[in-house]
Amino acid sequence: MSDSVQVQVEARRALERALAPGVTADDLMMNLLPVLHRPHARASRLWVAAPVTIRINLQGTVDEIWDVTLRDGEISVARGTVVQSPFLILTVGASDWYGVKAFLEAFEDELGNLLQWNPPPPRRPLDAATIAALASLDAGLDFVLHDLFSDGDARASLTIGGTAQRGTVRIAADTGDLEDVLDGVTSPLELWRDGRLRISGDTGLLARLGTVLAPILPGH
Repeated sequence: MSDSVQVQVEARRALERALAPGVTADDLMMNLLPVLHRPHARASRLWVAAPVTIRINLQGTVDEIWDVTLRDGEISVARGTVVQSPFLILTVGASDWYGVKAFLEAFEDELGNLLQWNPPPPRRPLDAATIAALASLDAGLDFVLHDLFSDGDARASLTIGGTAQRGTVRIAADTGDLEDVLDGVTSPLELWRDGRLRISGDTGLLARLGTVLAPILPGH
């Protein structure tokens, strides 16, 4: 078995474990995430040219925090606040975390295909200067997924650059519409045009993000 095939097999097994009932968030972050990343190590190296740390903050009865760092196509995960100033902070409530996990279980085949997906190369990689420009936006993105639970919505927030003091934009959609996106029936742009992808708050923030990212994204 070739090395690339072995990596795919290991990643597929890790995905099955990640979606299995009873898997803990800590097992997913510490043991499974590095394996799931391996098929994308080359793409990671092409896209990210400077070290980047993403902090995952799972809020519940007892908060759990992990710092995930990408460096030279490799990923490392540490418990707690290891890095002083992470580039991104993703905050999710414990019930929302497991609710989203249940949502993903319904799309295991699509997720499996993502393990083999090779994204197009960027026009240039995300370097230290671009990371600093994004961090200077000090922005927040709040995501709301409607109708995921029988008793409410799933929510997550992504903070770029620390405190999100300069602006926050709220992005909301229905679970069924996102299922259509995953199935290839529609696209996020079509959802927005139809009013099914709802954006509110500092909508100019998306334009500012686009301005910084435009020189990087393929097709620009």
